[in-house]
Amino acid sequence: MKYIMSLLFVVFIFPFIIFADKKQSKKRPDTIFTMTFDYEPIPDFAILNTSFFAKFKVFEEDDLKLFFINRIEYQETEGDLNYFPSKIYSFMSSIRVESPMIFAEIGSAERTDAPFKNSNDFKLFTYTYYNFFPSQTGGFFLGLIYFPLEKVFPDWMWFEKVPFPFFMYQYHDSDLVLNFGLPLMVRWKITEKLLYQVFYIPVYNIRTSLEYNLTKLIMTGLEFVWSQKSVNLSERILPNEKVYFNSKNIGLKIRLFYLLELKAGYSFNNSFYKGEGASDYIEQRKLKNSFYFKASLSYTF
Repeated sequence: MKYIMSLLFVVFIFPFIIFADKKQSKKRPDTIFTMTFDYEPIPDFAILNTSFFAKFKVFEEDDLKLFFINRIEYQETEGDLNYFPSKIYSFMSSIRVESPMIFAEIGSAERTDAPFKNSNDFKLFTYTYYNFFPSQTGGFFLGLIYFPLEKVFPDWMWFEKVPFPFFMYQYHDSDLVLNFGLPLMVRWKITEKLLYQVFYIPVYNIRTSLEYNLTKLIMTGLEFVWSQKSVNLSERILPNEKVYFNSKNIGLKIRLFYLLELKAGYSFNNSFYKGEGASDYIEQRKLKNSFYFKASLSYTF
């Protein structure tokens, strides 16, 4: 699927996931700031990632809320890079409208090795959805996703630069959240301490985990992640060419005091390549299978 990274930006901020979480947990604050630092040595690579996320409520009247959202990310990579960029910069800014029945968002995003250098790296996106058949446990949703400056879906799936309609069914209660649509999500609280989760975005992004809370401040678990990310190169020959990075990790994780998360396991089928689409595999370089560990420090205030 072309330009999967831009789609990930949208899914990252998809509000119906937040809508479901509100039914299971305490009310989320309207203003959120999150700083995250993580370090991950993988085969032939070492990745240091720093990100900042902010959500501000700028207007509220009755059940209608207006938010400004911003995300900044910087990634530095060391190792045998070849054409893979040693530094990657990501920016996303948007305005979101929330109400019990309607969500809408419009924004822009960029992910490149040289920010603000190439106008083709600048992406616009918008989406909206409406709960046309609400119920106490969820509802049926209709929505549209639109990227006016780029082609998101392959030719066999949808028309070029035409808004993409989607349908979703959501169910939630105190122990279970189900999203059937885009994306697919399952969040099942098996017991008071045991939680199972699945999150899937076509084509190459899936995360599944089984987590056990030893205490309120300590969580352990088993996790499998298959992910794909892409980045625009400022010095590219083809206007739509990107570098894609695929990885698969399976291992254990532990989260301490809501601040520190440690992961260790086995990394396999890792590779990066060039292409105008995710299935082009031009100049593909496969990385060694290896054990990995990852340390993340995150703080929300």
